[in-house]
Amino acid sequence: MSILKRLIGRFVQLCRIPRKETQFTWEDTIKIKNGMTNYEVISILGDPHTQAQFDNSYVLIWSYTTIWGAGKAVSYKFENDCVASVKSAGK
Repeated sequence: MSILKRLIGRFVQLCRIPRKETQFTWEDTIKIKNGMTNYEVISILGDPHTQAQFDNSYVLIWSYTTIWGAGKAVSYKFENDCVASVKSAGK
């Protein structure tokens, strides 16, 4: 195998590596139901990428992108430490 082919192969591998965002699958997001606690959600999806705090609620956000810009994101709004609603993008 030529050096050029190996370099191209390595470049393609690196491009598939996600950046610091969290990885999750849509199959996992289907498991999340209203009323689940944040601990239950995190045990399924892993640590969230970011979060936002509001007066009586907060949002946990999971996102995943590749170097090519393809990506997906899902966010859960929690009220009283339980899932109250969900929004997703990139399905």
